[in-house]
Amino acid sequence: MALKHRRTAGSERRGRKSEQREGAGDGKDTLSNGRKAVRSFLTPYVAGVAALALAAALFNSSHLHTLFENDLFFSHLSPLERELSFRTEMGLYYSYYKALVTAPSFTAGLEGILRDNLTEYPSTINTLRRFNLYPEVVVGGLFRVYRAGLHLLGATGVHCFSIRRGLGQPPVQACNGLGDPAYFYVSLVFSLNGLLAAGLALLGCYLSQSLVGGVLSTLAFFHNHGEATRVMWTPPLRESFAMPFLLLQLLALTHTLRHRRPSWFQYLTLAASSLAFLLPWQFAPFCLLTQTLSLLVVHSLRLISAQKFLLILSALGTAFLLNILLQFANTLLLTSYFASCLLSCMVITLLHNMSNKLTYIPLILLWEGSLVVVG
Repeated sequence: MALKHRRTAGSERRGRKSEQREGAGDGKDTLSNGRKAVRSFLTPYVAGVAALALAAALFNSSHLHTLFENDLFFSHLSPLERELSFRTEMGLYYSYYKALVTAPSFTAGLEGILRDNLTEYPSTINTLRRFNLYPEVVVGGLFRVYRAGLHLLGATGVHCFSIRRGLGQPPVQACNGLGDPAYFYVSLVFSLNGLLAAGLALLGCYLSQSLVGGVLSTLAFFHNHGEATRVMWTPPLRESFAMPFLLLQLLALTHTLRHRRPSWFQYLTLAASSLAFLLPWQFAPFCLLTQTLSLLVVHSLRLISAQKFLLILSALGTAFLLNILLQFANTLLLTSYFASCLLSCMVITLLHNMSNKLTYIPLILLWEGSLVVVG
């Protein structure tokens, strides 16, 4: 009996040792598989694409800043002259940013723009609902954090100097550096628009499946730079904040269309990029409207499946609903053509089996087009 017990204990110990060796082997296999995945991802092609996108972003940001400086001589303007350089609605948008950074606290500034009685006096309006001011809220918050960090370090973040105007005019003081509110604002806009060139380079590489496509698209962008963007002349306008995210949204959409079985990752990236594009710009729904109608034609020609089209519509619809909530149920969004188009396209997708009975392509286009018009 004792001998049998010793044999059983010995077999159990040997079993545990073999399990430990197998577990260690599984861990080594997992680690080696992870290393192989990293090596397969870090190919010369991926490194070249990343280098191209980074170079395009840095060059575009620097080029925009140079054009802006050459046009206004912004670095040698007084604080008042810098604010006066933002003409028309640009000054309106910048005034809300200034209110946020000059308020006693960020919450007090946010409360001021949520209950604003100056813009449409004597009425009190919610400017976050009336205008697309989330860029100013984000930039204002970042500036307050940056200024608090400078205060902790005992730094100012600016370099000030006196400028003689001549002709009997008194000298004015100008301050350059990210510690100046206006300088911080325009610098962040130009840095963000570095993503515009980077997104174009990535999209060119992804569509052509080669580095040459990315290089050609980047060169074409800089060759037609004056027609491709106007952010260097109008930094505070809404499209200055939205256009970089449009390129990322197109990249996410292209990846979803190319993927055989789109998953939650494609859904989330498309929804997030669409929301980032919608929030800053009041005309972004019109851009997504033309995109949705184009996708409807592609679906009608049976070039993409109904399941993939429904996933894209769901991502766009999620982003649109979140945009409506964040803008406090803006009536222009609720009654926009994009909202009705999304609903119509979802109905068309759900009635996919009915349209499948039509074998003649023009009839399918007529059927689905009539549903969109009715919607």
